[in-house]
Amino acid sequence: MQAAGYVPRSGLKQDFSQAKIFDMGENVVVGRVQLNGSNLAALSSVMYRINADGKVVTSESAAGLLSEAQMRLAVWDGGELTRDNLVTKDNATGQSQITNASIQTVGMDWGKLNSCLNSLGINWAILAGLGIICGAACAVTAGAGCLICLSGASGFWGGSIGVCVQQAWS
Repeated sequence: MQAAGYVPRSGLKQDFSQAKIFDMGENVVVGRVQLNGSNLAALSSVMYRINADGKVVTSESAAGLLSEAQMRLAVWDGGELTRDNLVTKDNATGQSQITNASIQTVGMDWGKLNSCLNSLGINWAILAGLGIICGAACAVTAGAGCLICLSGASGFWGGSIGVCVQQAWS
């Protein structure tokens, strides 16, 4: 992944010593490299997809808490800024309000997923960020890419996320 030469657009630093690699089969490998320097590290990373032909595709996400009830999340696909969202938590309902969001997903009940992950102790900002980062993967892969995205984007690799995705997929 280091050989790809990707320079994070967020200005955060890649920590290759903490890289995680997934063999997706059919000669496709996905790797996650943590980005250091954010106060919301669980959502700050570069995902590398290395295709069978050797082509490397990157997706970077950088998030930061602005306050206890507000965060900003930016996503760069292939080095181009594709999303820049301000997310505000509604203290009355606990739900998140996302500004500039444009992804609609099919098949994933995000309310159920939010509930399940929240029961694991994952905070609101990470849950909202996962919806932004992984919405497209969940919509277009009928769940397979969804699990990898949710696990990879959040840095949580345990089986609990898979159980939550399964429960929330309709």
